[in-house]
Amino acid sequence: PWRTLMPTYWLPAYLQSDDAKPMYGLLTSGSDVIGRHAWALQAVYGPDHKEPGVDFSYAYAGFKNPLVGVYGTEAYDHFGLYDNKKVFVGTLARRKVIGDLALTFRRPRVRTNSSLSIGTELEWRDFRTEPAALLARSSPAYSRTYTFPAFFVSGAFSNVKVPSNAISYEDGVQLSFNARTRWRSDSASGTQSNSVVALASAFKSLDFAGFAHHVIAVRAAAGWEDAKSPTEFNAGGVSGSQLAVIPGVILGDGRRMFGVRGFAGNALYGSQALGGTVEYRAPLALPDAGLWHTPLFFRSLSALAFADAATAWCPAGTVATASCPLGATARDWLASAGAEVDLDAALQYDTPYRFRLGVAAPLAGRTYAASSNPSVFFALGLSF
Repeated sequence: PWRTLMPTYWLPAYLQSDDAKPMYGLLTSGSDVIGRHAWALQAVYGPDHKEPGVDFSYAYAGFKNPLVGVYGTEAYDHFGLYDNKKVFVGTLARRKVIGDLALTFRRPRVRTNSSLSIGTELEWRDFRTEPAALLARSSPAYSRTYTFPAFFVSGAFSNVKVPSNAISYEDGVQLSFNARTRWRSDSASGTQSNSVVALASAFKSLDFAGFAHHVIAVRAAAGWEDAKSPTEFNAGGVSGSQLAVIPGVILGDGRRMFGVRGFAGNALYGSQALGGTVEYRAPLALPDAGLWHTPLFFRSLSALAFADAATAWCPAGTVATASCPLGATARDWLASAGAEVDLDAALQYDTPYRFRLGVAAPLAGRTYAASSNPSVFFALGLSF
């Protein structure tokens, strides 16, 4: 496979660091002629911080089942450093190098599709400062390298239908879960953390007037992690997908497990979270038309009415931790209702996307909203 596995193209890539500094580079990929091997690489460099950014993935399908996946990344997070008078003196950069190895067992059938993934992860973290002399004056905790091993297992099942003119998944369910245990290698017993996330969605079609079925869609999500977890769940924000306008230039905010339209993405946070959504989706029009001589094609127009609710909190008895810096917090609920108009279109000739324009009115948790009045939002992809 080696000759056909070699890359045959490269594209320029542009990214932004977490503090909005530009990063430039390229991306490329390759696969052999029968699809046994496939890989992709994106490499960028940020001249402001003089830091690289790398993402690499490789999949091997020679065993047929399971599929072997390898993933590696190098990235940086940046934090401001201040003196005793709260005057900015420099930047602390945290480097994260992560490697994943996973085996995915797949069971595709005519009416169902299921999978189970088992994998391991190893993360290295170290630190540097700008200017470099600040590192010696900072906490000794920043002068060493940390290693975080992890194991994870995830599964998924789906039996939904997607007719040719459908505006939504129909007549079925989607179920998924992810469980993860992680620790710091130099203090395994004191740092081991566990987390579980589960998601369930159901769809029912209705044979009303229109070019496609009307659909009632329901979604529920739950997340739990113990007090030693270094991350947290966030409630709020608009859930969708992302679109690369050009390589490295991304539109959209991505998938949110506990999204609530009309609120900021981090309106609530905590070690436990619940969320749910109900939507009524209806077809409007089927233009099936292109736009002049551009590679833009309008397929269908639909509308939906929705109600979202979610909460994230730290349970009673929780002491201050990385995921719960304020200790225990109340279980406040965010809730909103509204409507969207969705356009299914194809950009770059044959790649379909859903563009969503909507309005959301906060119903509960108004103190966490930027305004108690309805707000307009734009998103990409299905909400779920």
